[in-house]
Amino acid sequence: MKKILFVEDDEFLGTIYSDILKSIHDVSVLLINDGKNAYNEILKTDWDLIILDALLPELSAVDILNQLKQFKPEKLKQNIIILTNLEDGKMMDELKQFQYKIFLKKSLNPDEFLTEIKNLLT
Repeated sequence: MKKILFVEDDEFLGTIYSDILKSIHDVSVLLINDGKNAYNEILKTDWDLIILDALLPELSAVDILNQLKQFKPEKLKQNIIILTNLEDGKMMDELKQFQYKIFLKKSLNPDEFLTEIKNLLT
């Protein structure tokens, strides 16, 4: 069974997209709504895919990735996707340095999202 960590602080979006992810055969999804708990889960488990909202309570995606880079760089080799409403600015520049796929929430089509996720899990 493939394991997905989905980190989204917006309850509505978190529920919708975790339900979409759960529709994939042989996948389990853990939904977390803050960066601190997400960081701890990343440290504890090897995930097949991590989907991080850029702006989270307690630790942002940048904070999480920088801490992993400093303390557990091997965890950065996991499949990671960033979700964001940001299109530019300092945080986007920092996120782009990690070279992960970044999806803009406003242009996120659920069918395209599902196809991308399935491709990453194969």
